[in-house]
Amino acid sequence: MSASMFDQWPQANQSFLEPLIELNNINMRIYGDVARENIKAMNDLVLCHAEQVQQLSQAKKLEEVMAIQANLITNASKPLNTYAQHMLNTMLESASIYSKWLEKGYQKAQKSQALPLEKHKEQERHKAEKR
Repeated sequence: MSASMFDQWPQANQSFLEPLIELNNINMRIYGDVARENIKAMNDLVLCHAEQVQQLSQAKKLEEVMAIQANLITNASKPLNTYAQHMLNTMLESASIYSKWLEKGYQKAQKSQALPLEKHKEQERHKAEKR
């Protein structure tokens, strides 16, 4: 009995680890996408800030300061909207990938539970036929 249990251990362990490895790969891809997007956004914002400081240092009147600020906000809004849209797309795609992963795991779990049940029913039929 114990030898049989140890023979089945690698198969059980593999069926446990496969979904975890898949989940890890999904998470790493998503984290990588988010990190790349954050780096792009931070780089653009730092450049925008440097440009703002440079332009503001040359302003002589309050009206010039307000015009520079308005211009820089306008210039920064397009890249920020692009980053926000990309992040939204990444999150929606990730939700879809997670749903597929969960569905696949659920189907495997149903199959693994159905097999012992079918064997049990078959054994019961054979017992009933012998009587």
